[in-house]
Amino acid sequence: MKKFLIISSAVVALFIVAAFGYSRAKNSSQQPRNNSTNQTPIKQPEEIAPMVDSSGGVDVSVDTIKRENNQTILTIGINNHVEDYSQVDLQKRSELAGIKPTKYTVDTSASGGHHVSGELVFTGNLPGLLTIRLTDDLVFNINVP
Repeated sequence: MKKFLIISSAVVALFIVAAFGYSRAKNSSQQPRNNSTNQTPIKQPEEIAPMVDSSGGVDVSVDTIKRENNQTILTIGINNHVEDYSQVDLQKRSELAGIKPTKYTVDTSASGGHHVSGELVFTGNLPGLLTIRLTDDLVFNINVP
């Protein structure tokens, strides 16, 4: 009987040690490892619901906002079913909080320029009113947080 108790106790002790070791290994594998002290975190675009202004059958939207390296980068969309807006130079025809963009690139232009996606880059970490003038009569205003 004494042997049975000793063996049973030893088996229970082994299970407890094994469970504890497994638990520690599992928790340490879930922790991110950062072996470098010089890593810079990657900035992701702020998750926002698209902000849209519509006029004359055209929708202009701000789809993402990214702020990094003292820049505000907006992904914008222009959607309509009549005109080709892929050639409009938004670097000259837009501003954010009264500041002109330093760069504008068209990322995609589908359906003959009726669906345009691009990126506006501004110097500074800017919130404020984004104004886009597609034509002299077609002006869009979106408040960027």
